[in-house]
Amino acid sequence: MMTNFDVLESHQPVRRAVDLLLAGAQEDFPVVNGDSLIGMLSRSDLVRALNGDAIDQPIEAWTRRDVAGAEAGEPLETAMMRMRQHRQHALPVLQGGQLVGLLTIENVSDLLLVQNAMRARRSPGGAHA
Repeated sequence: MMTNFDVLESHQPVRRAVDLLLAGAQEDFPVVNGDSLIGMLSRSDLVRALNGDAIDQPIEAWTRRDVAGAEAGEPLETAMMRMRQHRQHALPVLQGGQLVGLLTIENVSDLLLVQNAMRARRSPGGAHA
């Protein structure tokens, strides 16, 4: 789970999402109204907005509100299943109703890569047994 991620305010223009997309590696953004999560803006949503010449429209108009979220501490397998079922590349992670993280497919891939490397390292046939 990413705990250092960008969040968009619903009233900000689509231009702000473009700036964040181009400035970093994050492609999906939680959208909030104050302290409340209202949905997600994905890269594909952003492209649709740009194709619709909506660069100055509020992000809220392009926000997906029917997003699945994850609870902090829930099993990773459960969150991944929800991600697949809802065809999302990222899930907002909530704790007590507050946004605390972002779970992405890339995060999970990195985690599995590290876990496999650590297991191989500890196994009797591993390089550093």
